[in-house]
Amino acid sequence: MCRNVKEIVYAYDIFKTLREKWQAVYPVAAMTKDAYVYTQKFGVSLTYKFNSTRSKYKGTGAGNAEKNRL
Repeated sequence: MCRNVKEIVYAYDIFKTLREKWQAVYPVAAMTKDAYVYTQKFGVSLTYKFNSTRSKYKGTGAGNAEKNRL
């Protein structure tokens, strides 16, 4: 594959196994939650680098007079 292209394939909780389960007890009330979390994801990401070749320009010291002036 070309070095300029980066591809990522990801999947998260595709079998719906992530579950939120908790219980909170307060002096005047009690709360309970037992539910699946909505986090199912599947995706593909493609990134392409334009002009990814290294520049062969080495420079000739242009601007040194300006740097010395400052």
